[in-house]
Amino acid sequence: MKEQYCFTSKESKDIAYDLATKITNHMLQQNERSGEDGMCYYRSENGLKCAIGSIISDKHYTTDIEEYVCSNCHVWNAISASNPQIESMGWGDQAMLEKLFMKFQNVHDIIDVSHWKEETTKILNDICVKEDEADTTTV
Repeated sequence: MKEQYCFTSKESKDIAYDLATKITNHMLQQNERSGEDGMCYYRSENGLKCAIGSIISDKHYTTDIEEYVCSNCHVWNAISASNPQIESMGWGDQAMLEKLFMKFQNVHDIIDVSHWKEETTKILNDICVKEDEADTTTV
């Protein structure tokens, strides 16, 4: 079954898509895993950033988050403080965004770099608005 990341409003979907595009562009431009000795880091000592590290600002980054996945409250706080538009999303949409970020984190940490373009394209194509909650009015 195809995994999708469906949001309850166009606004939430647009926020998710913009952040996912930023992550994708970072990954494809850097084209290298942020890590050493098989470990991945939000920020490595050589200046590389992982998928999720790319959306955490310098102001909100701390080495304390390195031991946690992006769904951890400390990491999530750094992400949302760096991207205040997330706060406009409802809790359900924030949970879906967290799931989306976990997918990016898994691609960065597990999938070979040569497959990142294909995998990130799939993720971007799977971001949607829930059909039953989409605005169906016409102008």
